[in-house]
Amino acid sequence: MKNFDEMFHLMQISFPENEYRTYSDQKSLLKNPKYHIITKENEQKNIVAFLAFWSLGDFNFIEHLAVSPTCRGKGTGTKLVSEFMSETSKPILLEIEPPVDDISIKRMKFYEKLGFVLNEYQYFQIPLRKNHSPSELKIMSYPQKLNEEEFNNVKNIIYHEVYGV
Repeated sequence: MKNFDEMFHLMQISFPENEYRTYSDQKSLLKNPKYHIITKENEQKNIVAFLAFWSLGDFNFIEHLAVSPTCRGKGTGTKLVSEFMSETSKPILLEIEPPVDDISIKRMKFYEKLGFVLNEYQYFQIPLRKNHSPSELKIMSYPQKLNEEEFNNVKNIIYHEVYGV
């Protein structure tokens, strides 16, 4: 990836430290054939948004979606996710923080407008860095909710493939 540093900087300003890997760990993911990054650039060829996902057999897992602060609220994220959705026939899953405050509810509604649904099963994100604790999150899925068996199956795949446990 030619603009990895630019993408990583956008990741740093968009997510809390416990929700992304160290620079070297993140860069090493580029060698994994299941891991992919789609970027959007402006006229100056600067990255203004990216979507990082895992192709995990029967489904895709969006690990990160970030939009530059200067482009937020202008449809950039919606367009990026919509294009991704139109290019795959596989179900798509992603993690969000539990919808308990204005920001997390707004994030959930963003994905709901795109057709994602919230799954109420208990889920924890495995730490991406040493000395961090698991974070309680929720899984959203597209195009439909998961039953408990499906949820446990995809959770185990995500834990194994994405988090290495």
